[in-house]
Amino acid sequence: MKKFLFLSLLPVLALSAHAQDLQRVMPHTAPDKKVNVEVPETEPQPVPGGTEVVVKKLRGIKFVAGKTVVPGGVPAFDGIEAEGLPFLQDEKFQAKLKQDYLGKPATFDTLNRITRDATTQYRHSDHPVVDIVVPEQDVTDGILQVAVVEGHVNQVRSEGQKWFSEEILVYRTGFRPGDRISESRVVENLNDMNRNPFHSSNVELAPGPTFGTTDLVLKTEDRFPARFYTGYDNTGNEITGQDRYNFGFNYGNLFGMDQQLNYQFTSDNAFERFQAHAGSYIVPLPWQHTFTLFGGYIDSVGHPSGTNLVGKAWQASGRYNAGLPTLGRYSQNMSVGYDFKESNNDLEFGGADIFNTNTHISQFLVSYNCTYHEPSALTNLLLNCYMSPGGLGTHNLTSDFQIARYKAQDDYVYGQLALDRTQRLPGDFTWFFKGLLQESSANLLGSEQIGIGGADAIRGYREREANGDNGYQITNEIRTPPVSIKGVATEKGPSDSLQFIAFWDYGWVRNVHLLPGEDANVYLSSIGPGVRYAIGQFVSVKFDYGFQLTNPGLGDPDSSRGHIAVTVAY
Repeated sequence: MKKFLFLSLLPVLALSAHAQDLQRVMPHTAPDKKVNVEVPETEPQPVPGGTEVVVKKLRGIKFVAGKTVVPGGVPAFDGIEAEGLPFLQDEKFQAKLKQDYLGKPATFDTLNRITRDATTQYRHSDHPVVDIVVPEQDVTDGILQVAVVEGHVNQVRSEGQKWFSEEILVYRTGFRPGDRISESRVVENLNDMNRNPFHSSNVELAPGPTFGTTDLVLKTEDRFPARFYTGYDNTGNEITGQDRYNFGFNYGNLFGMDQQLNYQFTSDNAFERFQAHAGSYIVPLPWQHTFTLFGGYIDSVGHPSGTNLVGKAWQASGRYNAGLPTLGRYSQNMSVGYDFKESNNDLEFGGADIFNTNTHISQFLVSYNCTYHEPSALTNLLLNCYMSPGGLGTHNLTSDFQIARYKAQDDYVYGQLALDRTQRLPGDFTWFFKGLLQESSANLLGSEQIGIGGADAIRGYREREANGDNGYQITNEIRTPPVSIKGVATEKGPSDSLQFIAFWDYGWVRNVHLLPGEDANVYLSSIGPGVRYAIGQFVSVKFDYGFQLTNPGLGDPDSSRGHIAVTVAY
């Protein structure tokens, strides 16, 4: 039985941790309702059991495609035949049948075991719905005929939904009347459907009106497909202000087509030094692929030493995501995409510069994402390759890039490898590991560099304390079992969850071409405690306090720092 927990951990929108200016202001997504997508097991139709011998010596087993056999028996042979039934032609399966049953007496219990073994073989071959029966027949010559009818879809229907159209949900499954039922396809397609956080579906099987047909019945839970939220965090910087307030919404059924629209406005506390608008539009396609548009605009005003600096930046991006076949415990997908970015500053990357020209980034992305499912762990791997040929339009030129960054080039390639693993430990504790590695062929503009320091990288340091073309980040966390401080949830209110963590973060960055006197390597490391608290899908609080273990000599007046993020949704 395949049982996969769907987690949208490195989604199509993934904007490479700390390498993209837009990531911090992208809309918060609504919390997923995690679903174990499971295809129920089917049982063969039993013949009456018993130890009465029906075949004195079983010489051969003939599996027949279809529901009818030859009542008067077939010519004698020795062995196993399964013409037109490739799953039952497997050598190991046939060898087991020969060892267990041939040359021996067969009872009614034996017939039931044979049909059960054949049913199990179909399930192991990714086809869980099959009718295998032993019709009435003459077995005088020791040959047993077994009828095999692989299940096909009669209809797909959905039950339980209130806010989403049954027609759309059924269409999203990808199954049509007459289709063969592949277990991996059911799991993949339902996981794809369940990416929309406003509904979740599992599946049940029901007998169809005719022999060999099956109804796929979606058991759906949904909610009103709109969510509004506001939040606060302190992921700003000294130039544009430390405080960040955000207001946004998620809508999960645009045009009644299961499409998602998300928007967020982010500002400093006075609505003066930092303002950003960002959004995304997610379109599920009929063939179980996804197309996503996202982008944003950032207006920054800093005033170090009494001077005013005005910086503007905007981005427009697209991603096309295609699921790949599930291989055992591995689920996987690939994405291709394009980013266009315009900026005249580096205020969001730890700098304080406004340039006398704009820079245009025009780059392409190829991405591969793989998830390995285990009973007590979940491991995710993401590979990104960004490529810029350079010279694509105005200001996508090395001459413009080098005004903004020493020896930056318009043509470059950089790759990223991201890995994370969540491992269940004894006592319901959890170990969480996250790593990100980046390697570049050239000096990059700030939005493409890997940054270390801050709430999402090395806690206890300022946001983007150091940046590099090459580098890595490592996070290790031990998490306590979540507990409720309100008690068991009742109908009067949602449940709550309180969890404590202890962390160790480590990071390193280096540039491809160094400025005169620039440190070749910068290392950051920190340890500290943290807490997570949530009330249903309505309130989430995250707080970490990091103590610096290394001093990179970059002018940070503090040796420790707290990071907080609060979101209230309704």
